[in-house]
Amino acid sequence: MSLPITPLPHERDQKMIDFMVDLWSNFATFHNPTPNGNTWPAYGTKGQTYVRLDNSKIILEADPARDKRLSFWQTLLK
Repeated sequence: MSLPITPLPHERDQKMIDFMVDLWSNFATFHNPTPNGNTWPAYGTKGQTYVRLDNSKIILEADPARDKRLSFWQTLLK
């Protein structure tokens, strides 16, 4: 039986692990995941309540696929 998930290359995984450790370490130390450059937005800035982390980057744009799934569930649960 094969899994439908294709594993990511080891190097990309390690970069993401290092990135997440840096974010959490900065948050624990400075109360800000990104004290150098301050790229982490305040909660709810411009209506955005989440950030995406991909390929060791912070992505501030909305995720249309996520928003579509969220809308589906919000409509269903009304």
